[in-house]
Amino acid sequence: MKKILMFTLLIIIGLSLCGCLNTANSSNYENLYLVELNSKYGFINDKGKTIIQPQYDFADNFSEGYAAVKKNGRYGYININGDFTIAPVYIRALDFHEGLASVMNNENEWLVINSKSKVQMKGLSNSIKFSSGLADLTSGDKCGYIDKKGDWQIHPRYSYCYNFANGSATVKTEDGKYAIINKDGKFIFGPQENQLLDFVNNAVIMYEKISDDKEITEMKCVYLDTHGQKILDPFELGYSPVIDDDGGCSEFSDGLLLVSDKNLYWNYMDKNGKIVLKTKFKGIPNGHDAPVGGFINGFAYFNDTEKWGFINKQGEIIFESSEYSGDNINPNWGSFQNGLTYVYKDNKEGYINQKGEFIWSKPRKENR
Repeated sequence: MKKILMFTLLIIIGLSLCGCLNTANSSNYENLYLVELNSKYGFINDKGKTIIQPQYDFADNFSEGYAAVKKNGRYGYININGDFTIAPVYIRALDFHEGLASVMNNENEWLVINSKSKVQMKGLSNSIKFSSGLADLTSGDKCGYIDKKGDWQIHPRYSYCYNFANGSATVKTEDGKYAIINKDGKFIFGPQENQLLDFVNNAVIMYEKISDDKEITEMKCVYLDTHGQKILDPFELGYSPVIDDDGGCSEFSDGLLLVSDKNLYWNYMDKNGKIVLKTKFKGIPNGHDAPVGGFINGFAYFNDTEKWGFINKQGEIIFESSEYSGDNINPNWGSFQNGLTYVYKDNKEGYINQKGEFIWSKPRKENR
């Protein structure tokens, strides 16, 4: 009997170590979803089970195993069990990136801390975010890049700096030109006159002039990779990238670019310039009133006159609702994250799965 008990105990220990037991302690933070009940925030899992009871005044999604939450007027960080690993003592707290997070110590100072609450940098005038081991930082009227020790890797000499992505970053030089640099600060593309934006999904948008007269300057969007090589020019193929809410061109998402044809139908193009999905949605290529959005994790939203919902990459509608869906405070609205998204339907709101089934819901709030 003792041998059987010992063998059973060993199995339980083994399962716990490998993370096979379905307990709160073994939850994957990527499968925790933010919810709000009675003005308090907590988290559920992908089955709709409450893992962390709503108790915080505000909360962000988990990032690298920690979530910034607000309690009693101050921010700190919790782990997947809801335990504070960093006490709520800060005015603001941002997500962890590459093991570090920016927190506001007072109205005039930002700090950079690690997951053990140790201060790595102090005395910063603004928040920073690390990517590819570097973070852009402004000094005076110039910006450059520091490493995780706070040392200058690329000394301040640019008028604007974007985040690094796979070892490359776009910058604006002192004389107003744009370029792509590597982690040594060497130019790998440019400097040149056409405006460059930040890298998104390893592609950067370059605004190239088509014509320039006294009345109006026409631009087209060309997509470059992290080495400055052209990926795609939709204009050459007879298509227009969709203009987003900020007046910029749409970005690649899930490997696809949302474009409109000459008849104003919205379609999805891959990086080879091939239309892989044609849709029935039509309208001026302006993102503010977009009838369809970019794909994120295999799904894209649509907003077709009186109905909205989601389509998959085959163009099939997997969810639709006639209830208004905008102005939502939940950061998971509008895209599927690890199989769930936040929606409104039948006078309730909550998370649905990829079959369009509610796994967690609450009565819908009015005037949202």
